[in-house]
Amino acid sequence: MGYREIEGIVLGRRESFDTDQEIYLLTRREGSMQVRAPHAQASQKTYCGRLEPPNLLQTRLYRSRRNSRWTLSQLEIVTPFASLMEHPECRRHLWPLLSLHRDIFPEGEASGPGYRRLIEGLKIMQNSSVGPLLIVDRILVQTARQAGVEPDFSRCFFCDSQRSRLWRLRPGRGLLCERCFDGASASDIQFGDAVRAAYESFSSLAWEEVKNIRFNRKTLVNLESLMYRFFHYHLDISLDAYRVSKSLA
Repeated sequence: MGYREIEGIVLGRRESFDTDQEIYLLTRREGSMQVRAPHAQASQKTYCGRLEPPNLLQTRLYRSRRNSRWTLSQLEIVTPFASLMEHPECRRHLWPLLSLHRDIFPEGEASGPGYRRLIEGLKIMQNSSVGPLLIVDRILVQTARQAGVEPDFSRCFFCDSQRSRLWRLRPGRGLLCERCFDGASASDIQFGDAVRAAYESFSSLAWEEVKNIRFNRKTLVNLESLMYRFFHYHLDISLDAYRVSKSLA
């Protein structure tokens, strides 16, 4: 029987068999891990809400010689973040962010700065008056930039133009300038200089500087949509080849 101690952020969970749950953890050295929590559906006394996303846990795992899956043996909360999910605005923006981290960090590969960045963002969200959308946008921009899949605002994907005040994201084709629009599509995202300025701010500024900037909510919403589109586009192209952690390690 093998044992190991792992610190990780709870990204999500699902029911397994009659009484167990499968817990998804984001860890520093092992990427996204799936572990079994025995009797988690029925044993409130044992887990007592500690497995709620996105708590930061210190866990002790074990697995037998006959089973390659890790099973939760002991755990304690390092930082309780689950209370964030009680606020509708936080929950609305955190769920897709946690789901994205589960998709882009494969098991067995270090998550690099992405792990630290998520913890830092959760702490700021918990202890300051900064809106969750601003925090989520910065995490998305920083992760995309270090992974090499960020949008290129310097030129049009189609005509290579470097001057445009209005851009449109066309899934599968990248950013198009005003001249290259070939008809609006329901799947397009249109944005101008405000989104570009917000992206550049999140790319270069530290957390303390970002917290003092005020962005229009529509700008932040459009930037969030833009970043998710880029991530999902790259994931859909080749999930096996696209591994964010290789770029972040």
